[in-house]
Amino acid sequence: MPDIDLTKTLDELEGVPFGEPTYDSHLVKTVCYLYKHKKLSDFTAEDFRIVIGQKFSLQYLIPPALQLLGKDPWVEGMHYQGDLLSCVLAVSDSYWIQHPEMVQQALGVISKACTCPIEYLREECQCYNMADFLRRHAPGSPYMECAKEL
Repeated sequence: MPDIDLTKTLDELEGVPFGEPTYDSHLVKTVCYLYKHKKLSDFTAEDFRIVIGQKFSLQYLIPPALQLLGKDPWVEGMHYQGDLLSCVLAVSDSYWIQHPEMVQQALGVISKACTCPIEYLREECQCYNMADFLRRHAPGSPYMECAKEL
């Protein structure tokens, strides 16, 4: 994992305050709170899912999110098992092109995810982004068959 100080907030890492919400939105208030007050070491799967889903601070969030996913690829945020994995794999190609070492880490997570029985994956996990990620970043991957069945 790149050298990221997990004891800092995203505001501290970015060096530019996120600012106060300009309108009354639960999502905006949540993202603002996470940026200003929560250390990355205290982020939950749901916290990562929310901020990564907004495409903010990916250079600080993807590495620790992949580390969390490495322990349990199907960790659940708030919606369903595998929602964080789905969110991470949906990150734009520009991030993955700029961070090829993270592609390798993501492939490691996918390989671990593919050890689950396919029936389990179909019934419990709705990670549709896996096959798309593999097609774009590892077309010859041996995990393509696993992903095609999702």
